Amino acid sequence: MRRLVVIVTLLVLASGPALAQSDERLATAVHEALAKDRRVDAEQVRVQAEGGTVRLLGEVDTNEERKAAGEVASRVNGVRRVENQLSVAAQVAPAPGTSPIPERPAR
Repeated sequence: MRRLVVIVTLLVLASGPALAQSDERLATAVHEALAKDRRVDAEQVRVQAEGGTVRLLGEVDTNEERKAAGEVASRVNGVRRVENQLSVAAQVAPAPGTSPIPERPAR
Protein backbone atom coordinates (compact mmCIF):
# COMPACT_ATOMS: atom_id res chain seq x y z
CA MET A 1 0.00 0.00 0.00
CA ARG A 2 2.79 2.40 0.89
CA ARG A 3 4.43 1.72 -2.44
CA LEU A 4 1.21 2.65 -4.27
CA VAL A 5 1.00 5.96 -2.39
CA VAL A 6 4.60 6.78 -3.34
CA ILE A 7 3.96 5.96 -7.00
CA VAL A 8 0.77 8.05 -7.15
CA THR A 9 2.53 10.95 -5.42
CA LEU A 10 5.41 10.82 -7.89
CA LEU A 11 2.99 10.75 -10.82
CA VAL A 12 1.14 13.81 -9.53
CA LEU A 13 4.36 15.72 -8.91
CA ALA A 14 5.76 14.79 -12.30
CA SER A 15 2.59 15.92 -14.10
CA GLY A 16 2.69 19.42 -12.55
CA PRO A 17 5.01 21.00 -15.14
CA ALA A 18 3.26 19.11 -17.94
CA LEU A 19 -0.11 20.51 -16.87
CA ALA A 20 1.28 24.04 -16.70
CA GLN A 21 2.75 23.66 -20.18
CA SER A 22 -0.51 22.20 -21.45
CA ASP A 23 -2.41 25.17 -19.95
CA GLU A 24 -0.03 27.57 -21.71
CA ARG A 25 -0.61 25.80 -25.01
CA LEU A 26 -4.37 25.93 -24.54
CA ALA A 27 -4.28 29.65 -23.73
CA THR A 28 -2.13 30.25 -26.83
CA ALA A 29 -4.49 28.21 -29.02
CA VAL A 30 -7.49 30.19 -27.78
CA HIS A 31 -5.73 33.51 -28.35
CA GLU A 32 -4.75 32.45 -31.87
CA ALA A 33 -8.35 31.46 -32.61
CA LEU A 34 -9.55 34.85 -31.34
CA ALA A 35 -7.01 36.61 -33.57
CA LYS A 36 -8.36 34.77 -36.63
CA ASP A 37 -11.96 35.78 -35.95
CA ARG A 38 -12.92 39.12 -37.54
CA ARG A 39 -15.55 39.82 -34.89
CA VAL A 40 -12.98 39.99 -32.08
CA ASP A 41 -10.06 42.36 -31.45
CA ALA A 42 -7.72 39.80 -29.86
CA GLU A 43 -5.33 42.53 -28.73
CA GLN A 44 -7.94 43.56 -26.16
CA VAL A 45 -8.31 40.04 -24.74
CA ARG A 46 -6.07 38.22 -22.26
CA VAL A 47 -6.50 34.46 -21.98
CA GLN A 48 -5.75 32.32 -18.94
CA ALA A 49 -6.16 28.54 -18.89
CA GLU A 50 -6.16 26.03 -16.09
CA GLY A 51 -7.17 22.39 -16.41
CA GLY A 52 -9.34 22.95 -19.48
CA THR A 53 -11.07 26.04 -18.06
CA VAL A 54 -10.34 29.18 -20.06
CA ARG A 55 -10.80 32.66 -18.61
CA LEU A 56 -11.21 35.64 -20.96
CA LEU A 57 -10.15 38.98 -19.46
CA GLY A 58 -10.04 42.53 -20.75
CA GLU A 59 -12.35 45.09 -22.29
CA VAL A 60 -14.03 44.89 -25.68
CA ASP A 61 -16.04 47.47 -27.60
CA THR A 62 -19.43 45.75 -27.86
CA ASN A 63 -21.53 43.04 -26.27
CA GLU A 64 -21.53 41.24 -29.64
CA GLU A 65 -17.72 41.12 -29.54
CA ARG A 66 -17.86 39.76 -25.97
CA LYS A 67 -20.28 36.99 -27.00
CA ALA A 68 -18.24 36.15 -30.11
CA ALA A 69 -15.06 35.78 -28.03
CA GLY A 70 -16.81 33.31 -25.74
CA GLU A 71 -18.13 31.31 -28.71
CA VAL A 72 -14.72 31.19 -30.39
CA ALA A 73 -12.98 30.09 -27.18
CA SER A 74 -15.53 27.34 -26.54
CA ARG A 75 -14.83 25.78 -29.95
CA VAL A 76 -11.07 25.35 -29.36
CA ASN A 77 -10.05 21.74 -28.86
CA GLY A 78 -9.30 21.05 -25.20
CA VAL A 79 -11.53 23.78 -23.76
CA ARG A 80 -13.97 22.31 -21.27
CA ARG A 81 -15.38 25.54 -19.87
CA VAL A 82 -15.18 29.26 -20.65
CA GLU A 83 -15.33 31.95 -17.99
CA ASN A 84 -16.08 35.06 -20.01
CA GLN A 85 -15.00 37.92 -17.77
CA LEU A 86 -14.70 40.44 -20.59
CA SER A 87 -16.24 43.80 -19.89
CA VAL A 88 -17.82 46.04 -22.50
CA ALA A 89 -16.48 49.57 -22.84
CA ALA A 90 -18.95 52.28 -21.92
CA GLN A 91 -20.45 53.89 -24.98
CA VAL A 92 -20.03 57.65 -24.69
CA ALA A 93 -22.70 59.81 -26.30
CA PRO A 94 -21.37 62.59 -28.54
CA ALA A 95 -21.30 66.07 -27.09
CA PRO A 96 -24.18 68.34 -28.18
CA GLY A 97 -23.53 69.81 -31.59
CA THR A 98 -20.91 67.18 -32.57
CA SER A 99 -23.24 64.40 -33.74
CA PRO A 100 -23.04 63.48 -37.44
CA ILE A 101 -26.86 63.45 -37.39
CA PRO A 102 -28.26 66.92 -37.91
CA GLU A 103 -30.13 68.28 -34.91
CA ARG A 104 -33.65 69.63 -35.30
CA PRO A 105 -34.38 72.91 -33.62
CA ALA A 106 -36.86 72.64 -30.77
CA ARG A 107 -40.29 74.11 -31.47
